Amino acid sequence: MDLLMAQFNVGHMSLDDIKSVLGADYDTMWDQKLKLKFKIDKNGKYFNEKLDNEVTRRRKFTASRRRNLKGKTPI
Repeated sequence: MDLLMAQFNVGHMSLDDIKSVLGADYDTMWDQKLKLKFKIDKNGKYFNEKLDNEVTRRRKFTASRRRNLKGKTPI
């Protein structure tokens, strides 16, 4: 969960970022379990694809709400 929150807040992460987030749990968790849940982008940074898609979807939705709000005339 910590890695997902970090990705949500800062975007794709380097392996050093991941080590920093996981701390002492890095050695036991990353290679055995968590690495399988992340992909590598063209810059060599790790990301969870589902979270990436949700962040993009949310940004598009909030942008559309802002556009709709700007188009409204005050009552």
